[in-house]
Amino acid sequence: MEINASGDYYRYLIHDEKFFFYAPLLSFFFKGGVWMLSIPFLAYIIRSKIICTFTNSMKIDGGQLTINYMKFFKPREKSFPIAGTTLELHNYHDDARFPSYYQLAVVINKKTKYVIDSREGFTKETLLSFMSAFSGATFYS
Repeated sequence: MEINASGDYYRYLIHDEKFFFYAPLLSFFFKGGVWMLSIPFLAYIIRSKIICTFTNSMKIDGGQLTINYMKFFKPREKSFPIAGTTLELHNYHDDARFPSYYQLAVVINKKTKYVIDSREGFTKETLLSFMSAFSGATFYS
């Protein structure tokens, strides 16, 4: 089974909920004449967005869980053996202004190795069906 994100990496870099938090601060720095403070702040925002990973697809094939993702503008791939790997789905609600989102964690030996975020273009139903295919059991929401 394979699932793909409905979004893309470049749109994810530009459109993010955190941008709506940072935009008023940048505006304040530029308009307030404190532009020297805005340069390191802008560099921090760009750096934090570039090092983020964006999951393109996940696939179960031949006893391996393969995750294709983008980082530093390059496509990359991680593979995990299905044996000894568990998937955990968590629901988060950070702020009342934004809707809740889900994160699917790939856990091996009680350590989180990778996290897939629903804000990257995966729905709850898609993540649950992937978990169902991964475990061979049926999950009901």
